[in-house]
Amino acid sequence: MDLVDVIYTVVRRALDETGADWRIGTVTTLTPDGTAGTVLVDLGGGTVVKARRSAAYTPTVADRVWVDRNRAGEWRVTDKLA
Repeated sequence: MDLVDVIYTVVRRALDETGADWRIGTVTTLTPDGTAGTVLVDLGGGTVVKARRSAAYTPTVADRVWVDRNRAGEWRVTDKLA
């Protein structure tokens, strides 16, 4: 492996770890009123995230949803999938 390959690998890994992301998940829990506006979403593989939901989306447990993550690591759900 030459220097160019090493640099490429390091940069690719850094971008993968800090870049935006989207996934499909399943709503597992409606969070209590103390954290209104969020839901818990199972992304598979044992990963569960707390995601902010849009005001237009009324969540139900077991909804399949599109989940986005920004570069700061915050998750959001905009609506359920058909």
